[in-house]
Amino acid sequence: FHLEDSPGTLAWADYEQIKANGAVAVALPIAVGDNYRGFRLVGTTTNFFTQVEYAPGRRYRAVQGEAFVAGHAEAVVGSFAARRLGLKVGDSFHPYHGLIFDEKQQHAETYVVVGILEPSNTPADRVIWIPLEGIQNMKGHDARAAADVSAVLVKLSNAAAGRSLDTLYNKQGNRLTFAYPV
Repeated sequence: FHLEDSPGTLAWADYEQIKANGAVAVALPIAVGDNYRGFRLVGTTTNFFTQVEYAPGRRYRAVQGEAFVAGHAEAVVGSFAARRLGLKVGDSFHPYHGLIFDEKQQHAETYVVVGILEPSNTPADRVIWIPLEGIQNMKGHDARAAADVSAVLVKLSNAAAGRSLDTLYNKQGNRLTFAYPV
């Protein structure tokens, strides 16, 4: 729900393995660790806007502007965050390192707001979404972990798929944790 610290990271190869698993219909990598004035920045891929349904038939979409382009210093701001921060399409901002706002921890990078999300009444409303590469390659971050992600959000291919992944990751493995059921 974008409230806590990330307990660790996953290698990009782990994300690729999860994405290729037949039990997974959609795999969405996210990376966290920075904020803008207390609102979490979440790096992800553009399929967040095209493939993720937060309710049957409902996808996250920009009500103003458009989705960011991968590899660009662009941001899509959740509706609640945009209201509280007074951000609108065309505004720019500098992120801050860490999850707690500290004026002394400002990053040099500048992001331009290209979209504001339609209200969804989900935690996505309180987040600033940027391209995955933005979090991974921000100055001041550990270059050795540049390809790592904080988590992979999955949509299961069917109802029984959750048990299969629970067995694979939680009961047989010891490297990753699959949060199931949620």
